[in-house]
Amino acid sequence: MIELGPTRKIVWLASYPRSGNTWVRIFLHNLLDLMRGEDKGGADINDLRRYSAWEASQTFFGGFLPDGVNDWVAVTRARPRVHADVSRRSPRPVILKTHLAVMTLQGHSTINLAATAGAIYIVRNPLDVAVSLAAHIGRPIDATIDFMNDPKAVLGAHPREEHRVFEPMGTWSDNVASWTEGEAPIRLTLRYEDLLDDPIAGFGAIVRHMKIGASAAQIERAVGYSALPGLQAQERAKGFVHGSPAASSAFFRSGRKEAWREALDARTVDRIVGAHERTMRRFGYLPG
Repeated sequence: MIELGPTRKIVWLASYPRSGNTWVRIFLHNLLDLMRGEDKGGADINDLRRYSAWEASQTFFGGFLPDGVNDWVAVTRARPRVHADVSRRSPRPVILKTHLAVMTLQGHSTINLAATAGAIYIVRNPLDVAVSLAAHIGRPIDATIDFMNDPKAVLGAHPREEHRVFEPMGTWSDNVASWTEGEAPIRLTLRYEDLLDDPIAGFGAIVRHMKIGASAAQIERAVGYSALPGLQAQERAKGFVHGSPAASSAFFRSGRKEAWREALDARTVDRIVGAHERTMRRFGYLPG
């Protein structure tokens, strides 16, 4: 479970892209609303900042970067100070969404462990990630796999991404290992597929890990408010601010597991397995 301290208030909500991070964030928003006695029938998907934020937001980095600067060196140097500042300023735990890998760049850690109370890491089958990510970024599947296999892969590197700073992610396997092995912060690791199969158990584990004193009824209601059909209906009605401008489909797609079986040919599956076999075996993702 997380270990809060005067300067250790950040709780990371981490994952590789398209792995369920936003779903968990919405659940936590719904749960915390209910615990405040505010039953709104579900969170507004375009206003999730009340209880959580995206680590890469320029809002956090603005005071630590030269005007208009969003380059690799400046952001890398600023990151540990930004995390310390966020933790120090907040009177309560801070939930930060991230796709960062835990790594050291130019002598600076991407995650300031001294400011960290703990983490939740969501892992998803990379075969399904590839299908979902290709639609999200509007790129062919082979180019998407190249991105997933690139140890230097970053988010926020496009000129249109002026609202956020770089997020070095590494390969899919790099990202997973960095959060689930070695000196990563106190963490709870959950498979996306297990959250789908038993959301009450999965989200309940998150609640316990974060030491949130929610009742079983509140957890169940928050899970219901976070169900995919409701999120899809909201996106159809008013869009989603965190959707990709290059996306070829909605942000909240089918959310199914093993959708890759209908979308990927044998050659494509072999490319992904060949690059990530060790990590896929560890999490039970090798195709049977």
